Amino acid sequence: MTEPFLYVVLSATPTRTGAFIRRYTRNSFNHISISFDSKLEPLYSFARHFYSTPFYGGFVKESLSRYHPKGPAAHLRVFRIPVSQEQLAQLHRHIDYMLSRQDQYLYNHISALAVPFKKTVKAPDSYTCVEFCVEILHSIGLSVTPGKFYSLKQLEQLLLPYAHYTGPAPVSDYQDTVYYASKPLPHPIRSTVSAFCTLIKRL
Repeated sequence: MTEPFLYVVLSATPTRTGAFIRRYTRNSFNHISISFDSKLEPLYSFARHFYSTPFYGGFVKESLSRYHPKGPAAHLRVFRIPVSQEQLAQLHRHIDYMLSRQDQYLYNHISALAVPFKKTVKAPDSYTCVEFCVEILHSIGLSVTPGKFYSLKQLEQLLLPYAHYTGPAPVSDYQDTVYYASKPLPHPIRSTVSAFCTLIKRL
């Protein structure tokens, strides 16, 4: 039987928000996600729900089409970590559980704003993409501590022994029409305000 792998993907997404985050954090990458498939589809992370709502996010199932918005594809660095069949099954159960209550998870913008201070701000069912991936990596035995601050650069250094691919995001055969669907202006405003209010209550 072929040895299973967990794929961890660092990305420099070609969006204005992604470029701002890279300047803000002084990192080459602004996003991290995981996949169980060598083709990197689907990916799982914490990010925006829709292209038109950059500040309304949570737990998402991503298609590679998200990494080809307009213009050049996202630049990726992919790490391939061997896992046991038992670990893989446990990871799948965990992701399936999160998908079953996807609407309960929020992107932790408060923790994201604390990145320059090398702090994390904990809130139930609320994560940044880094905090989510740290928990996943901890669950398979890597030497990371959930709740502790990690920068993307630190995770990149930690994962160097598992480096697998560096280059542009592969082209997706799937077009994520839901993600790219245009939303009337009230929707981004209402959803963003509602998410922030809920996040504040969880602190």
